[in-house]
Amino acid sequence: MIFSESFLEPDERANPAFDRRDVYIITQNALADGTYLSYIRAHYNRSTQKDPPFFQEFEYTKFLPGAKLMDKLFLGIGDSIEKERRVGASFFKPAHFKDPAALAAKLIGKGGPAPLSTFLRDKVSPETRSLLGGAADARLSAALAKDLNAIIDGDSIWQSNRFSGVTISPYLTKFISENPLGYTRVRLNRLLLEAAYPEIVPSLGGLYPDREIQTPSPDDSARAFNDYLTDAQLRHSRQQLKPGEDFRIDPSGRVQVSGQVAVMAINGLLTKVIFDKNPQNEFYVEESFPLDWMFPYLTPFGVIMKINREPLPELTQDIVDRDHRYWSEYMERTIGKWLTYDTSLTNICQWSERVYLHGDYKGFTGDRKFVRDDNAQKAFSKLRSSIAGVYAWRLGMMGGVPTPPQFTPKTQAERERMLKEAEFALKQALALCPYSPEAVYRLINLLAPQNRFDEALLVAKTCLKFDPDNGSIVGLVKDLERMSKGGNADAMKEGWKVFGQALAAKATSDAVNVLDQIVQSPTADAASVLEAVKYYSQWGMLPKVEVAMRRFVLLQPENPEAHYDLAAIEALGGKPTQALDSLATAIRFSNQRRLANPKAVDLKAAAGADQRFQGLRTLPGYAKAVEGK
Repeated sequence: MIFSESFLEPDERANPAFDRRDVYIITQNALADGTYLSYIRAHYNRSTQKDPPFFQEFEYTKFLPGAKLMDKLFLGIGDSIEKERRVGASFFKPAHFKDPAALAAKLIGKGGPAPLSTFLRDKVSPETRSLLGGAADARLSAALAKDLNAIIDGDSIWQSNRFSGVTISPYLTKFISENPLGYTRVRLNRLLLEAAYPEIVPSLGGLYPDREIQTPSPDDSARAFNDYLTDAQLRHSRQQLKPGEDFRIDPSGRVQVSGQVAVMAINGLLTKVIFDKNPQNEFYVEESFPLDWMFPYLTPFGVIMKINREPLPELTQDIVDRDHRYWSEYMERTIGKWLTYDTSLTNICQWSERVYLHGDYKGFTGDRKFVRDDNAQKAFSKLRSSIAGVYAWRLGMMGGVPTPPQFTPKTQAERERMLKEAEFALKQALALCPYSPEAVYRLINLLAPQNRFDEALLVAKTCLKFDPDNGSIVGLVKDLERMSKGGNADAMKEGWKVFGQALAAKATSDAVNVLDQIVQSPTADAASVLEAVKYYSQWGMLPKVEVAMRRFVLLQPENPEAHYDLAAIEALGGKPTQALDSLATAIRFSNQRRLANPKAVDLKAAAGADQRFQGLRTLPGYAKAVEGK
């Protein structure tokens, strides 16, 4: 959308002044893939990307006698296309001279930067020189365009003495310091001439930003993988692996890692490489999967977030107020400007049912097109819940993403500020899409530790009304009903200590009771629940494994493997309907992940070979489930 809008004619844009050709767009989820790194290197760091010949490298054609000739032909075609897209708009046309006569006068020494004018006058053809002192007609403009194009398409015209007296902007100064190679040099030469001669019409940039950025090299990619492997091995030895982190050591002693958590950890390291290598650029993120390192740097920035240059010890009242005002106004475009801090979850859930489910627009001041567009609802709710995640992270309530002590609230006032704004943002996310997994699960994770189980249950039941056949939500409702009767926050503090004592005394029954309390505690974290799953599995307690896995899904709602494992347990437990729903959710999240990272684990393929799902394959709903539907 950014590129499309920028390349429209000004009168065709929503905002005629909008032009964002200076934006570098990078998909964080794909960085661990070497092909994608080559792709963005070719876009934004062209001088370091070496394109291998295709036909001479391709297995089935490299021995053909014409392979070299075919490469020359097709590389030539590609080269001409790239040149046009990068700098086509920088080449002169006769209409690019606002005052050809004034420009000609400067080139023959009547004002302007004399050293540069002398250089250009000596470079143009004799025919053009003969026109400089004559009438400013179409022949002069055409001749200047032709000769200046030949000049800017050559070597760099920059020399400091040649541009004496010309004001060089900070942007151009940085551009000059990069000493651009290839076609980017054309762009620099054109901008230098525009700076020297106001008679030249300012030109537009190309498909890619003018200046290069530093992108990860193949060595950076290998280093990121090795750094992750070293860190994972250390954490494995300390039993500190993250939930869903698939880490194995094969019989030969080789370490193997796979799964979403591992891939995103490597992606996170590579995004940090880009961030650190380009201190002159500003960075923004539209979150798809939370990256741990970013959280200390993030502040809300409209519908997305800014990655600040330095970590922020706290999110100040000004930052929070700015975000609050922006989204309060922005909601008017979608569902109307009615939701405030004091709006109860009861009112939000009732409003959602009335408007979205029943089409009752009485008093509705929003956009009815939004109410009919479920993709828009999911997208904007996701954007808002991502910002809520930043507030929740500061509170240490971001399901599985640790918060270092220096970034947690230092005062009660700061804590209340974060909690208040996280809840407000999640209320908005819920109102935008009451069946959004991110909004529902994150809001419940915020409410449960406060013992607000009735409200959490209301949110889950409202979601279920929009998706009544979703087994995961059915399980969530049951979990919350159970937790509302007996969740004891104090159990987490001493729980594992008591559990260890019970095991040492071989009091298995007591140990199981403690595990039950841990799993049901509103303060349970994902790692504790996963540890409980391990013990229940060892003891063959399948019903308890299922309960714990449902709790784990509640804490890790976007983890495909969590839903997949729950589906397997439900299948083994004789619950085919719930198993199909959980499997469909797992494969849907898996497919979304593979769109960004084709090398990610394919749970659809895994399900086809998984014996635990043998009994499901004859059911009518299995085909839909493995399509993620």
